[in-house]
Amino acid sequence: MHALSFGLLGKKKNRRFVPTRWAITAVDSTVGKFLYSKIINYNEVNEIEVYHGSYLGNYFYVVLYPSKFSSIWIEIWHPLSLWSQDLTISELKENFWGEYEYLDGGYMAARLAVLEHLEEVKRQAGVIIIREITEEYFAPVGNWHIRETVRNAMKNRIGKYDNLDQAISEVNKKLKVKINLFKLRTIKGLIKQKSIYDFFK
Repeated sequence: MHALSFGLLGKKKNRRFVPTRWAITAVDSTVGKFLYSKIINYNEVNEIEVYHGSYLGNYFYVVLYPSKFSSIWIEIWHPLSLWSQDLTISELKENFWGEYEYLDGGYMAARLAVLEHLEEVKRQAGVIIIREITEEYFAPVGNWHIRETVRNAMKNRIGKYDNLDQAISEVNKKLKVKINLFKLRTIKGLIKQKSIYDFFK
């Protein structure tokens, strides 16, 4: 990471100092890309699980479900929480081919932690990562805390569920803000999405 920040890599004439947060995201993205290339060759998880972790007023929920790899990242900013005077919700989706809608440093950090877990268990999965940011989060500490908190979350499974609706409903109950996750664009699309197996039922 320091090598990137101080411009020590690449051709000498093209080297530049890089903001630390960019360097961190570059490392998270690069390592994540390597892990992604491995986990997409593994079998799918066979259970629906929810994991949870929290730190400094940030609450994370990770849902893993049987599927080829794809990922959804949802951030819920409470009113009066850092950088937001209104309730703000952002969504990002990544497909099986590793294509995501836009680059987000927080997502790259969380994604890396989940990919590390999938590599450890030698499985691939559909992934939903939900980050809820409350007014308790009063000082920015960088994306490292996202990576580390999600790493800890992946050691803290809070339940297994029979179907994806149940898992998402359970997360919805635990959120501190009153919203309906099922009305979000990414969740709505996921629930409506059918696999080829559905046509043979």
